[in-house]
Amino acid sequence: MTCHWKECQMQCESQDDLVKHVNSDHIKKDRKDFTCYWDGCTREKKPFKAQYMLVVHMRRHTGEKPHKCTVSQNVQHVIFFFFCESYSATVILPVSSKLTYHQ
Repeated sequence: MTCHWKECQMQCESQDDLVKHVNSDHIKKDRKDFTCYWDGCTREKKPFKAQYMLVVHMRRHTGEKPHKCTVSQNVQHVIFFFFCESYSATVILPVSSKLTYHQ
């Protein structure tokens, strides 16, 4: 994987290595400039107001997904439970269709 941060072009062996490289070499803790310098970024060098916002933004360039889903890919439905004062309801949302409501 290649780093595309402002002429860096460092080659990383894995996505994890790329994320570590970007965070340690380009988004340093002592930086005051929270601008994305990734080649082709649509923000066009508009700075963020805080470092954490730049860190989160960089995930779109590196493909990092730090919050892993623990539900199996074979699950056909996602089930949400809503609890109200007077009743509880289950909403079943098939992966590729519209919301269905069951009370």
